[in-house]
Amino acid sequence: MRALFLLSIALIISYSGFSQEFSVENKNIKDGLPHSYVNCMVQDKQGFLWIGTAKGLCRYDGYNFELIPLDNLNADEDITSLLLSSDDLLWIIVKGGNIFCYDIKLEKFVTLS
Repeated sequence: MRALFLLSIALIISYSGFSQEFSVENKNIKDGLPHSYVNCMVQDKQGFLWIGTAKGLCRYDGYNFELIPLDNLNADEDITSLLLSSDDLLWIIVKGGNIFCYDIKLEKFVTLS
């Protein structure tokens, strides 16, 4: 229930700047959301919503969810925080405190050095 509420609010915020009229849609697992529990969200410069759930990271374009797999990183998929930097890097914190960096422009994870 919390996830649907947060996603609805995010959709309202993301689209309210473009028009005075908007509609609210509830999205769930059937629509492609990895888990019904949403922990965090950020919106990038292009308008995509990046959603951290208890079962992974996804990008929402207003129509479809794209799952961003973390399995090759040997990471816990329970994402607790997301932070978007001005250089289009998405910083991802997972349960247990591990931090990962995803380059939005290159669409790949980058190594922290």
